[in-house]
Amino acid sequence: MKIQIRILLLTVCIAISIPCSAQFLKNIETSFSSYQAKNVQEKVFVHTDKDSYIIGEILWLKAYIVNDITGLPSELSKVAYVEILDRNNKPIEQAKISIDKGSGNGSLSLDNISKSDTYKLRVYTNWMKNFGPHSYFEKELRIINPTVSPDLKPNLSNKIAVQFFPEGGNLVDGLTTIVGIKAVDSHGVGINVNGFIVNRKNDTVARFKTHKFGIGRFVFTPAPNELYRAIITVEKEKHIEEFPMAKQAGHALSVGSDQSESVTIAMANTTSENTGYLIVHDGKSVQFSKEIVYLNGKSTIQIPKGQFGEGVSNITLFSEKGIPVAERLFFKPIKNQIKIATNIGKSTYATRDRVTLDLDLSTPKNVPHLDFSVSVSKADELDGENIITSFLLTSALKGKVESPSYYLNDTVESNLALDNLLLTQGWRKFNWDDIKTEKSLLKFLPEYSGHLITGKILKADNTPSAYADLYLGIPGKRIQFYESVSDKQGDFIFNTYQLYGNNEAVIMNKSTDTTTKITLNSPFSNQFTPFAYQNLNYSNLNTDKLTDESFGIQVQKNFVGDKLNQFNGLNTDTTLFYGKAAKTYIFNNYERFNNMEESLREFVKETFVLKNSDGFQIKLLANDVPLHGNPLVLLDGIPYFDMNKVMKIDPTKISELEVVPAAYQLGSSKFDGILAFTSYKTSLANIDISANALVVDYEGLQNQREFYAPSYESEDQKVSSLPDFRYTLYWNPNIVFDKDGKAKTVFFTSDAPGNYIGVINGIDVNGSLGTSYFTFKVDKK
Repeated sequence: MKIQIRILLLTVCIAISIPCSAQFLKNIETSFSSYQAKNVQEKVFVHTDKDSYIIGEILWLKAYIVNDITGLPSELSKVAYVEILDRNNKPIEQAKISIDKGSGNGSLSLDNISKSDTYKLRVYTNWMKNFGPHSYFEKELRIINPTVSPDLKPNLSNKIAVQFFPEGGNLVDGLTTIVGIKAVDSHGVGINVNGFIVNRKNDTVARFKTHKFGIGRFVFTPAPNELYRAIITVEKEKHIEEFPMAKQAGHALSVGSDQSESVTIAMANTTSENTGYLIVHDGKSVQFSKEIVYLNGKSTIQIPKGQFGEGVSNITLFSEKGIPVAERLFFKPIKNQIKIATNIGKSTYATRDRVTLDLDLSTPKNVPHLDFSVSVSKADELDGENIITSFLLTSALKGKVESPSYYLNDTVESNLALDNLLLTQGWRKFNWDDIKTEKSLLKFLPEYSGHLITGKILKADNTPSAYADLYLGIPGKRIQFYESVSDKQGDFIFNTYQLYGNNEAVIMNKSTDTTTKITLNSPFSNQFTPFAYQNLNYSNLNTDKLTDESFGIQVQKNFVGDKLNQFNGLNTDTTLFYGKAAKTYIFNNYERFNNMEESLREFVKETFVLKNSDGFQIKLLANDVPLHGNPLVLLDGIPYFDMNKVMKIDPTKISELEVVPAAYQLGSSKFDGILAFTSYKTSLANIDISANALVVDYEGLQNQREFYAPSYESEDQKVSSLPDFRYTLYWNPNIVFDKDGKAKTVFFTSDAPGNYIGVINGIDVNGSLGTSYFTFKVDKK
């Protein structure tokens, strides 16, 4: 009778809770969609020519950026920030590269490396700074400086780190749970261990061993009011490790997926809750939601795999009060992968030999915007990262993943290893409180059209100078001039366009107040993930080989250094911000006068020069009618707001003058025409710069370096005495395919024998990903 009453009460409670549960699920789905729409994220993958370098080499890179929601090449950002950080997260090299249609390429000269060590390469956009450094692309680099004695660390070979990860997040008294284990050595490399769990009485209650890359699992049921320790054996040595404490009451979540077409999710709780909620999402949309009904504290459901998106999905269990209490990750393999067939003809080549590479993509014909890069370099300890593993797997995980490509082999062993990886290195990318409250995370703007230069203007008393009219001028033949107005806090933004190379930048306040102070913000992120890469393992380094390679690199720089530092001419938009001038005056075509006043009066017919007790005024004539105020006057892109200073410009140093005799609106600033002077030789020394201006050297977007690749087509070229110690034989960030998805390219081996690997990564306009590799050997003639 009691059982019947309980069932009846449970049925009534469930019936009463249906409207509430339905509303909760509807609200969470609506909030999730709204949150994602307002907080669209980007993901970055970077293809480098290799992973290990010697000081003096050039690192070549291609950045691919996708919209995390659609998986398509991102149109949001036009700039990517590239940094190499040391283990103190101090930047060693920094660059900004131009992004177009979701990708861009660049290079870094590794000349400023002081010592051999492991370094971090990270790449991100300004928009990605809104979501924290865990969203950035990061990659481990090994950079060797054979000229400096290694900073040898104490022998840590016996040091190991072991972590335990209960499935779902917590151990709960009385609930059987799968526990993940991860063991790494002092260099962060996974190691095989085995061991057992003991209770207070030193009774063995569970045994375990790792599987692949030092990661494993075992089943464990904690007893109430009990404490446990882990006894671990590695290389015949025993270590004692702490074991997670169990909660007295809580929830458990278990996810299972074998060869069936469904995913089994088992849930349990000891909190006396009768209901809960399950949400499955892939970071893009909610794929599945359901109210959970517990019977005797347990519930099991099955979800068809077809409802999961490709890549990593988050499975979150909520309590009946709507609080997330357990979480697990699940991975669904990619189906629409672009297959890449490679053919290089043979497996062994001589030095200075010709190699023909044929590529054939398994993609529909005439697909526009096939965006692929190819590298061929001396084989090193590749980490196995590629565009597929990065976008679909590692970007959703926390920490370093060893040999990520192994996990996608789709074998029984690799699938088990993959599930162990998800069990031990999953992390919550979304804060459900932020999602439910639709909290905005946005502080940084997307660089939708070009690089944003930001800063602050303060008064003499260090209070913000609000609503100040500010101007940025980049002196040069190609006038770059930008306008901004500070906000209440004195912050300002200049939205630049195609600002390349190293420039002298002048930022000035239109106000005559010389006590204001202008500062610029660094565009590089000041947020960092912990430096998780371990010390360089010197015992694995072949010092003689590295010394020889270092010598070869120095020889290469001495003989062809000029060819290693050639940059492509940029196809920049030469249209000036004011468009085409109404009239251009070439000063050499007119009689030269000794001062600017006479020059303007005598042959610039669109100007009307006045002088009174306050000094000079210049009026531009629009259809012979003078405009009201002074025009915007520029000298090599630097503004002059004081007409008395304009009259002090030396006309003998002026090449030409462009005149716009009409009112012109630039942002919030309105000018009564424009006079743009260009000097024969641009120099800030010839420009009268306001005392309240800030003058700085500013590095814009990186100019693109040409990849040096000699040809050995003729016999004379092959027997040339010019040494060739290239260890990256070929780099092409933009392979061109024909309408049938085929491409052919040619490169030549160098004087450096050894094993080489070619790597191809890419994406098409539909977001389909492709990766492949090939290997060959180079022998001495």
